[in-house]
Amino acid sequence: MPDYSGFNTTDPVINAETRSPIVYTVCITFGLISLAAVILRLYTRIVLLRCKRLGADDVAIIIAEVTFPWVHGRFDGRDLGLGTWD
Repeated sequence: MPDYSGFNTTDPVINAETRSPIVYTVCITFGLISLAAVILRLYTRIVLLRCKRLGADDVAIIIAEVTFPWVHGRFDGRDLGLGTWD
């Protein structure tokens, strides 16, 4: 596994060129929107429609919502050879 320990830097020139705060903001925003959509769907299904059991589609979206951040964090572009940090 490659060593990415040198990627974090305190050099102000490199920090000025990075867009990581924007990327983090977009990822967190869309993650929260996705979570809200799943919660509203489950609320509609359980409370408004008074379903006693969740369907396979509901279970699938819960699994996807819970596991996506872990899967995305484990298999980003660096692991797939799609980008370098050097």
